[in-house]
Amino acid sequence: MQEDDLMDEAKSLKAVSDELKANGCPLFGGKYCERLPQHIRDKAAELDKRLDSLLSGFPNFKSSIRMKEYDFSLKCNAVWSSDAVAYRCITCAYNPYCFRLAGHEGHDSNRFFSQAGGACDCGNADVLRESGFCYRHGPNARRPPAPSADIVSLNEFIIPKLFVRLFLFFRGWKRNYNLKNEHLSEETFSNQLVHRAHILIELIQELVDYGGPIRDLIIRILLDRGLYHDLTKRTSEDDIRVRFDSRNTDID
Repeated sequence: MQEDDLMDEAKSLKAVSDELKANGCPLFGGKYCERLPQHIRDKAAELDKRLDSLLSGFPNFKSSIRMKEYDFSLKCNAVWSSDAVAYRCITCAYNPYCFRLAGHEGHDSNRFFSQAGGACDCGNADVLRESGFCYRHGPNARRPPAPSADIVSLNEFIIPKLFVRLFLFFRGWKRNYNLKNEHLSEETFSNQLVHRAHILIELIQELVDYGGPIRDLIIRILLDRGLYHDLTKRTSEDDIRVRFDSRNTDID
């Protein structure tokens, strides 16, 4: 599919998501919601079907830069792993993004390869001087404009499906462990499952790292007890997927 066609489809899915949200369609199981008019339930079913087909090869969100524009927190939440390039100012900042945005001319600063990883302390007055904060963090940080209420409407329908995929993948852990012929410890077997699901786990982590509306949405989804109850309902179709997953080596 050409890029123009992908963009047209993305715009179409976004318009459907906006309409479903405006009509109070739940994020999961909207096609079964009896309080909704039939044409809205039909659109929810069409969106579910299309999203299910996309999840096997889910692309990165090209809107990440836009999401970053709305990201706001008093303290920076950036972290990095070992061997990452980090920045150090003896009196101020570590994170390269915050470092470049804060003025460190004449300071005792250097760039280095982090051996054990780390986290940025920008915005944390208990660790750094406020004069070293970048303009995005700290008590005097510039607050971005409020995003549109519909900016993540499509994501609201997609992200629960990512968690459903994980639920189905890890469901039946004990049964699948007992079915294995190899003499594996429970820890090794669990690590193998996590490794097989790493693509999906890394995708969710990437979405969290976008910050802003996407991160807030994921938090709301994870804390929504009613949604969790709906997502964990077991059906005969789920059992088929669990058996299928147990025969495959990776999440596709």
